[in-house]
Amino acid sequence: MNIKPSALLPLLPLLFAAAPLAPSAVRPGTPFGDHAVLQSGMKVPVWGNADPGESVTVSFSGQRKETQADTRGRWRVELDPMPAGKSGDLRIGDKAFSDVVTGEVWFVGGQSNAALSLKRAVTDADAEIAQANHPQIRVWTSKVIVSKTPRSLGGGSWSVCTPENAGNFTGMGYIFARELSAARGNVPVGIISCNRGGAPIFSMISPAAFEKNPFAAEVEAHFAPLAARSPKNAFMSKGALWNGMIRPLTAHAAYAMRGVLWNQGEADVRVCHAYESLFASLVQCWRAQWKRDDLPFYVVQLANISDKGSHEPAGSDKWPLMREAQEGARRIPNVWVSVGIDIGCLDETPNTARHPANKRELGRRLALLARAHTYGESDLPGGLADSPFFQKAVVKAGRVVCHFDASAKGLKTRDGGAPGGFEIAGADGKFTPAVAVIEGETIALASPSVKAPRAARYAWNNTCEGANVINAAGLPLAPFRTVSR
Repeated sequence: MNIKPSALLPLLPLLFAAAPLAPSAVRPGTPFGDHAVLQSGMKVPVWGNADPGESVTVSFSGQRKETQADTRGRWRVELDPMPAGKSGDLRIGDKAFSDVVTGEVWFVGGQSNAALSLKRAVTDADAEIAQANHPQIRVWTSKVIVSKTPRSLGGGSWSVCTPENAGNFTGMGYIFARELSAARGNVPVGIISCNRGGAPIFSMISPAAFEKNPFAAEVEAHFAPLAARSPKNAFMSKGALWNGMIRPLTAHAAYAMRGVLWNQGEADVRVCHAYESLFASLVQCWRAQWKRDDLPFYVVQLANISDKGSHEPAGSDKWPLMREAQEGARRIPNVWVSVGIDIGCLDETPNTARHPANKRELGRRLALLARAHTYGESDLPGGLADSPFFQKAVVKAGRVVCHFDASAKGLKTRDGGAPGGFEIAGADGKFTPAVAVIEGETIALASPSVKAPRAARYAWNNTCEGANVINAAGLPLAPFRTVSR
C-alpha cells in the first residue's frame, strides 16, 4: 500500500514524543541524593561530571544556577546560603533528588568506634531504636572504598531516621545528632558517616600531605608488614581511604558541613609518639580541602580499657601516651577534646573491651562541646561543656598542688569517696599512689613514702581504675602527667 508523505505529517509529533530521549551525561557528585541534608547558613557547592561543554542546571528551593562543564568534564555551582528548614527536590540536570532539607551537617570520621552501629553502641539498644522516629535526622553512610589513586566519585546513600533503620546508623553520630537537633529546636541534622574499622590515621590523609610529615617514613614502615599480611588489610596504606572515601566529598568542591567528630586512635597506639603530629597533618589537609581554616574538630580521647583488651601488658604506657597525644590536639585552634576515661569497658574480651557500649554519653558530651564552642550556647547543663585539663603543678612543703583550666569548677568525686587515680614520684622517678585532697579548683597530692615529690600523674594506665574526679557538670578530669615546676 502506497502512503503519501503528506499523510504522515500529523503523526510526526507523536512519533518524536514516543522516541526515548538520549540520557543526560550529567553525573552529580558525592554525596548528593534523596533525603540529603544541605548545610544551612553558608554557601552550598554542588558539583559533578558531564560531557565537556555540556550545560548543567541546578535548582533547589527557588534557586536556579547554571554552568557548563569544563574541558575535563568537571562542573560546579554554589547555592546561596539558606536558613535551616528548607525542603524540596534538588534538581541536577535531568535528575531530581527528593526530600532534600537544609540543616546542620557533621562529619563522623575514624575507625570502628566511630562506625559502631546504634544496635551495638548503647546498652539498651532496643528501647533506643524503638524511639528513633526523627525524620529531621538523616545519615549518609559511606561504602568502604580503598583506592591507590584519588577518586572523584564515592559510594553511599542517605537514610531518614526511623525505628526500622536507625539501628544501623553510627551510634555515636546518631546520639550526637539527636542531642543537637533537640537543643536547637528540632533543626534537621545530617551525619556524614565515613569510617573503617582498624584504620590508621595516615590512611585518611592525602598522600601529598602525609609525605610532608616528619614521621611519614617511620609510620609507613610500621604498617607495611600488616598491610602485606592479608589482602583484607589493603586499607592500611598511604592515603588508601582518603582516595576512596574522603576525597570524593571534595572532588571539584567540598560538601558544605559545620564540623568534624573524630573518633580514632586505637590503630595507632604503637606509633603514639607520632600521633599528635599526624593528627595535625590531617587537620591541615582537611581544612585545605574544605577551604576552611576554622573547620571545627572534636576529638574523642581513648576510653579506659582492660590490659588484655588493649593488647598491652599491665604497666605499659602506650594508651596513656596516646591519650596525651590526643589531648595535644587542643593546641590547634578550633579543636576540642572529649574525655572518656570513665565510659570504657574493662571486659577482658578484646572485641568487647575495644567497643564499649556507652556511646550515649559520648554523643551527649560531643553535642555539649559543639553547642558551646561552635554554636556559642551558654545555657548548658551544669554550665560547663569541657572536661578540666591540667595546667601546672606547684611543689611546696612536700605536696604537689595541681592547677587546672577554667573548667575545674565544682571539683568533686563521682562516687562521693576520696579522689583516686593519683600518683607522685620523687627524684628516683618511681610513682606511688598519692593521697589527694580537693582544695577549691586545685588538687593537692602527698604520700608519706615520697618526702620530696618531683612529679605527679593521674589515670596514667590502660584501665584508669580509681580515677573518679569530675567537675560541676559531671565531666571527668582529663588524665595527665607532669614534672614539677
